[in-house]
Amino acid sequence: MCRFVLYRGEPITIDTLTTRPKNSIIHQSFQSQLGEQPLNGDGFGLAWYVPDLSDSPALFRSTQPAWNDRNLQQLAEVSKSHLILAHVRAATGDTDVSQANCHPFVGGRFVFMHNGSVANYHQVRRGWMQTLRDESYDQVRGQTDSELMFALFLGELGDSNGIGPMSEAVQNVIRRAERTRTEQKIEEPNFLNLAVTNGREVVATRFASDNATPRSLFFAQGEGCECEDGEFLTKTTGTHQQEPSRAASTVIASEPLSDQPLWTEVAPGQLLTISSDDRLTNEPIRI
Repeated sequence: MCRFVLYRGEPITIDTLTTRPKNSIIHQSFQSQLGEQPLNGDGFGLAWYVPDLSDSPALFRSTQPAWNDRNLQQLAEVSKSHLILAHVRAATGDTDVSQANCHPFVGGRFVFMHNGSVANYHQVRRGWMQTLRDESYDQVRGQTDSELMFALFLGELGDSNGIGPMSEAVQNVIRRAERTRTEQKIEEPNFLNLAVTNGREVVATRFASDNATPRSLFFAQGEGCECEDGEFLTKTTGTHQQEPSRAASTVIASEPLSDQPLWTEVAPGQLLTISSDDRLTNEPIRI
């Protein structure tokens, strides 16, 4: 049910995440280790920032399986950025395999990804669509719960920006999903691993309703990162303590990109933030 990776830090080439590690995001597209299913072949996408050229991100999406797209491999080798998002998709429900349904989703300077599902989405979609602002409504081009949650996020955010308003907007989207589930007496849980960035700050969540086990999520930090002979490494190693920390580079991923002891599993019900001054915080989601 989808896999994603987000990197923020010292500039690296995209292939450091997508193709070179033994458990790269492309490897996860055909042999996921921790997902419900090993195949995530219903399209992929990349978004990355080049602030010297634009505040808005570059975006590349395709319905091809990620492992079978030579354009992706060649692009990743020569593109470099300080903030990269990559996603491989496993379509859920009745949603089509189409470019409009591929992650990441872009709105202005914001990029959004999702791993999981909104419970009984076909039942709740109409009501959610009716609450959108006009500009957010017009932005929804596909059928996915993920893109609609992004539109809800942008509506919650309004003209605000920065890590505080972004964190609150993400939590408001999760609260809405949980409130809808309760009001409509839906027994199926929501699975809401979300990641969003404005090109500077990052917010990510690991969440599932009630006592359901959420989709996997990990992070690693260091003074940079590299990949040598298939081994993804941070330039400093060590485990993250449950307190604010600062590091030059942070990776957030559905699955570790390596077997190295540098990955920390995010606890269920947690919200991660990376501020503009490189500080990572980890706190409970407020429902």
